[in-house]
Amino acid sequence: MLTNEDYAKAFHEIKNSIAIVNSSIQLLESQHPELGDYEYWKDSIEALNYLKQMVQELSQAKLTSDFPMRPVNLNTLLNSLILSIHSLYFNCEFQCKHDIEPDLPPVMADSLRLNQAIMNLVKNAYEAMECSGCVEINAYCRNDKIHIDIIDSGGGIDPEYEKHLFTPFFTSKANGTGLGLAITKQIIENHNGSLDFVSCPGSGCTFSILLPV
Repeated sequence: MLTNEDYAKAFHEIKNSIAIVNSSIQLLESQHPELGDYEYWKDSIEALNYLKQMVQELSQAKLTSDFPMRPVNLNTLLNSLILSIHSLYFNCEFQCKHDIEPDLPPVMADSLRLNQAIMNLVKNAYEAMECSGCVEINAYCRNDKIHIDIIDSGGGIDPEYEKHLFTPFFTSKANGTGLGLAITKQIIENHNGSLDFVSCPGSGCTFSILLPV
């Protein structure tokens, strides 16, 4: 049976091969600009980018089943994450507001994976608002549970999509893989937590992470 280390090596080799193909394509296009007019050139580029994204997300999904859990200071993690968000989207019409309860109790977590899960939700919120608007991140402790709410002001989720939202490979995005939310949910559940959402079509959506103290 393959271990997580085996899978990591396999995905690393696949990503390296994709990177080589990608570099070769870019070199070809720079030396032969006329390739851009070729009927299937754009489709080939999009297919390669889709493959890159899928391999990256699949590698993350496989590696979320076994990771080190240590006490994590959530105030430190969330404040660092918010600084990263401002750094990533500083030149966009995008705002990030936050209300982080001081002195949150620590949780047992893999800080890297938990950070990844929250960033996935922020990225989804950003895309739902078409790269402009305000996302709120609120964190508080109630009844021995940490609540982390990511609230966007986008158009909400189409009711017919709601029951499929966490289904792998289901997506309503033109270039989506349908893996982001499935992986995020898996990460949270591997922390003995839960992920849910409330959608208000036309006014936005709230994704809520619950983690045990």
